[in-house]
Amino acid sequence: MSNPGNIVGGHKANLNNPNTSEEAKQHSKEVLDQEYNGGNIEKSGEKNPQNVAGGLKAYEVPRPGYEGLADLLLLGL
Repeated sequence: MSNPGNIVGGHKANLNNPNTSEEAKQHSKEVLDQEYNGGNIEKSGEKNPQNVAGGLKAYEVPRPGYEGLADLLLLGL
């Protein structure tokens, strides 16, 4: 089954796309209103612990030319 978040995101993008016809925008609005509570879907709030661990590990990798967090802050990152 398709991910509801992806479906809602696609319809929201369609509504904001200047290259989309008014008919398509109306259809997206109707789908969001009738099937997806106006585009407001609940998020599970659960994160995959392996993805979190991987992100933290990647953040800890030394980067050539940077001395640490202070340099990143100075660069505005």
